[in-house]
Amino acid sequence: MKSTFSKAYLRTTFLIISFVAIVIVIVFLFQRSWIYSFLMGFYGFVFLMVWELFTLKTITIEREGLEIKRTFLPFIKRYYRFNEFDYAQTNKSSGYEKYQLIRNGERVVTISSEPYSNYAALKKAIPVRNKKHFSPRTQEAVASLYNKTRLWCLGGLYGITTLFVSIGCIAMDIPLVIVAMSFLALICWLTLLLFLSHYKKIVIWNGQIEVRRLLWPFKLHIYKISEIDGYYRVTVYNGRQDEERWWLVKSNKLLLSISQSVYKNYDALTSATQTKCLGSLEISDFQSLKYRLFNKKL
Repeated sequence: MKSTFSKAYLRTTFLIISFVAIVIVIVFLFQRSWIYSFLMGFYGFVFLMVWELFTLKTITIEREGLEIKRTFLPFIKRYYRFNEFDYAQTNKSSGYEKYQLIRNGERVVTISSEPYSNYAALKKAIPVRNKKHFSPRTQEAVASLYNKTRLWCLGGLYGITTLFVSIGCIAMDIPLVIVAMSFLALICWLTLLLFLSHYKKIVIWNGQIEVRRLLWPFKLHIYKISEIDGYYRVTVYNGRQDEERWWLVKSNKLLLSISQSVYKNYDALTSATQTKCLGSLEISDFQSLKYRLFNKKL
């Protein structure tokens, strides 16, 4: 069986990218000529389109495994046997769901219902047991593993942007422009710090959680799992894609937030910190920020 792309998904993606390109043209039109604005819009359109096409994957399900390859770069491919995976799970978000194959606590394969018109058939054709039939090895220590691609790509992008804006602020000699650039540099620095604040080195063993923050690794925080009140399954609305987080709570306040996009072995971390389930939350990125920074009660 082979995956089939949804025409509605491809059409919607094309329209969104076209809209972004038009916005870029309008923004640059106030500062430059028509030709320069058009070139910037065209560059933005091509960049976003190439990025989107690069992320599209073709899935082929065979007798003993499945092959996943980049649709427009077919030489980049990977084959997985079904018996490699510990279990499968389905996560539902607003308007779509994801079918995930887990190995050693890592989400190795993720199939989203958005781009595929035959998503249900693909899901049914994969003979991997459900999570409820899997028994985790609770006696082993679990150490967090960063999603390094996201850290280096997005972190690098934020860092380079912040650096260039800061240099531009120093180089300017027009007072009004200096004020505007200073404000923009402040926003860039805050964005970079907020991005890096999600990254923590977490080690779970012997009934306790050891945490060191990437931004300040000199201080070790230790939490006993037995003293934690419970956890919330949190869905954070973050633009087009929702993000899943695992919030550990004590005294009705957020103690530790674990983000699915940050850690490769997110499922291993959540399995190792299973306590009392306090429910599910669906919040915006801004609301999540208030709980994380201002110690607001849940």
